[in-house]
Amino acid sequence: MTDVMKMAALGIVGAFFALLLKEEKPVFALAVGLLSAVGILLFSVPYLSAAMSFATQLYSTVGEEDACFRALCKVIGISLVCRIGSDVCKDAGQQALSSALTIAGRTLCIFLCLPQVSSVYQLLCVLIPGGS
Repeated sequence: MTDVMKMAALGIVGAFFALLLKEEKPVFALAVGLLSAVGILLFSVPYLSAAMSFATQLYSTVGEEDACFRALCKVIGISLVCRIGSDVCKDAGQQALSSALTIAGRTLCIFLCLPQVSSVYQLLCVLIPGGS
Protein backbone atom coordinates (compact mmCIF):
# COMPACT_ATOMS: atom_id res chain seq x y z
CA MET A 1 0.00 0.00 0.00
CA THR A 2 1.53 3.31 -1.00
CA ASP A 3 1.89 6.20 1.40
CA VAL A 4 -0.85 8.14 -0.38
CA MET A 5 -3.28 5.29 0.16
CA LYS A 6 -2.29 5.08 3.82
CA MET A 7 -2.80 8.82 4.26
CA ALA A 8 -6.17 8.70 2.51
CA ALA A 9 -7.28 5.71 4.60
CA LEU A 10 -6.23 7.45 7.81
CA GLY A 11 -8.10 10.57 6.77
CA ILE A 12 -11.28 8.67 5.91
CA VAL A 13 -11.21 6.63 9.11
CA GLY A 14 -10.48 9.74 11.19
CA ALA A 15 -13.31 11.63 9.52
CA PHE A 16 -15.67 8.72 10.08
CA PHE A 17 -14.89 8.49 13.80
CA ALA A 18 -15.01 12.27 14.19
CA LEU A 19 -18.42 12.28 12.55
CA LEU A 20 -19.65 9.55 14.91
CA LEU A 21 -18.40 11.46 17.96
CA LYS A 22 -19.51 14.90 16.82
CA GLU A 23 -23.03 14.77 18.28
CA GLU A 24 -22.21 13.16 21.64
CA LYS A 25 -18.68 14.41 22.38
CA PRO A 26 -17.63 17.29 20.11
CA VAL A 27 -14.35 17.74 21.99
CA PHE A 28 -13.38 14.13 21.28
CA ALA A 29 -14.40 14.57 17.65
CA LEU A 30 -12.01 17.50 17.36
CA ALA A 31 -9.27 15.48 19.06
CA VAL A 32 -9.78 12.56 16.65
CA GLY A 33 -9.60 14.95 13.72
CA LEU A 34 -6.41 16.56 14.99
CA LEU A 35 -4.79 13.19 15.72
CA SER A 36 -5.68 12.01 12.24
CA ALA A 37 -4.14 15.15 10.77
CA VAL A 38 -0.96 14.62 12.79
CA GLY A 39 -0.83 11.00 11.62
CA ILE A 40 -1.17 12.07 8.01
CA LEU A 41 1.56 14.67 8.47
CA LEU A 42 3.83 12.02 9.98
CA PHE A 43 3.41 9.94 6.82
CA SER A 44 4.54 12.93 4.78
CA VAL A 45 7.73 13.58 6.81
CA PRO A 46 10.04 11.65 4.43
CA TYR A 47 8.74 13.68 1.50
CA LEU A 48 9.04 16.90 3.46
CA SER A 49 12.60 15.97 4.33
CA ALA A 50 13.42 15.46 0.63
CA ALA A 51 11.78 18.76 -0.25
CA MET A 52 13.73 20.58 2.46
CA SER A 53 16.96 19.00 1.19
CA PHE A 54 16.17 20.23 -2.32
CA ALA A 55 15.29 23.71 -1.03
CA THR A 56 18.57 23.87 0.92
CA GLN A 57 20.52 22.85 -2.15
CA LEU A 58 18.67 25.42 -4.26
CA TYR A 59 19.25 28.09 -1.62
CA SER A 60 22.99 27.42 -1.61
CA THR A 61 23.01 27.61 -5.41
CA VAL A 62 21.03 30.86 -5.56
CA GLY A 63 22.94 32.50 -2.75
CA GLU A 64 21.99 34.29 0.42
CA GLU A 65 21.73 37.70 -1.18
CA ASP A 66 18.77 36.76 -3.40
CA ALA A 67 15.90 38.56 -1.68
CA CYS A 68 13.30 37.16 -4.08
CA PHE A 69 14.09 33.56 -3.17
CA ARG A 70 14.04 34.33 0.56
CA ALA A 71 10.71 36.12 0.23
CA LEU A 72 9.29 33.22 -1.78
CA CYS A 73 10.34 30.72 0.90
CA LYS A 74 8.81 32.88 3.62
CA VAL A 75 5.56 33.29 1.68
CA ILE A 76 5.30 29.52 1.16
CA GLY A 77 5.88 28.88 4.86
CA ILE A 78 3.38 31.52 5.96
CA SER A 79 0.79 30.20 3.52
CA LEU A 80 1.13 26.62 4.76
CA VAL A 81 1.02 27.55 8.45
CA CYS A 82 -1.97 29.88 8.00
CA ARG A 83 -3.85 27.33 5.91
CA ILE A 84 -3.37 24.57 8.47
CA GLY A 85 -4.28 26.92 11.34
CA SER A 86 -7.34 28.14 9.45
CA ASP A 87 -8.53 24.61 8.78
CA VAL A 88 -8.12 23.67 12.44
CA CYS A 89 -10.15 26.74 13.43
CA LYS A 90 -12.88 25.77 10.96
CA ASP A 91 -12.98 22.24 12.38
CA ALA A 92 -13.37 23.71 15.85
CA GLY A 93 -16.33 25.76 14.63
CA GLN A 94 -14.49 29.08 14.82
CA GLN A 95 -15.22 30.47 11.35
CA ALA A 96 -14.45 34.09 12.31
CA LEU A 97 -11.08 33.12 13.77
CA SER A 98 -10.33 31.10 10.65
CA SER A 99 -11.13 34.06 8.42
CA ALA A 100 -9.02 36.41 10.55
CA LEU A 101 -6.06 34.04 10.33
CA THR A 102 -6.45 33.76 6.57
CA ILE A 103 -6.60 37.54 6.15
CA ALA A 104 -3.59 38.04 8.42
CA GLY A 105 -1.57 35.49 6.45
CA ARG A 106 -2.46 37.07 3.13
CA THR A 107 -1.63 40.52 4.44
CA LEU A 108 1.76 39.33 5.65
CA CYS A 109 2.47 37.68 2.28
CA ILE A 110 1.61 40.90 0.45
CA PHE A 111 3.84 42.86 2.85
CA LEU A 112 6.75 40.49 2.14
CA CYS A 113 6.31 40.93 -1.63
CA LEU A 114 6.23 44.75 -1.61
CA PRO A 115 10.00 45.20 -2.13
CA GLN A 116 9.86 42.95 -5.21
CA VAL A 117 6.84 44.83 -6.58
CA SER A 118 8.70 48.09 -6.06
CA SER A 119 11.76 46.72 -7.88
CA VAL A 120 9.65 45.61 -10.83
CA TYR A 121 7.96 49.01 -10.97
CA GLN A 122 11.31 50.81 -10.94
CA LEU A 123 12.62 48.52 -13.68
CA LEU A 124 9.55 49.20 -15.81
CA CYS A 125 9.99 52.95 -15.33
CA VAL A 126 13.55 52.65 -16.65
CA LEU A 127 12.61 50.39 -19.58
CA ILE A 128 9.55 52.34 -20.74
CA PRO A 129 10.42 55.78 -22.05
CA GLY A 130 8.31 58.54 -20.56
CA GLY A 131 7.43 56.43 -17.50
CA SER A 132 7.15 58.26 -14.21
